[in-house]
Amino acid sequence: MIDRTASAYRIATPRLDAQGGAGLQAAIFNALDSGVHTERDRMVLDMAEVEFIDSDGLVALMNIFQTAAAKGIQLILCSVQPIARLVFDISQLDKVFTII
Repeated sequence: MIDRTASAYRIATPRLDAQGGAGLQAAIFNALDSGVHTERDRMVLDMAEVEFIDSDGLVALMNIFQTAAAKGIQLILCSVQPIARLVFDISQLDKVFTII
């Protein structure tokens, strides 16, 4: 028997800035509002294609994190590229997000 407890989403933009962050946030909020995800699910965001992230991108990710957490869904970031990982490290958000 298969129990679906995780969903993965590939971030298909190289830049998480004001425009990319807003688009990502809208898409993930739609997914969260669709009712597909339930409490105790895990949502994995594949960041392999993200080459740049700024404060607007971080705000979008924090908004996604908080909304998911309020619904009991764990947000996981994977394949974070070195330059984006540096932004998480400097901002100390690497202590907030689960990054694999």
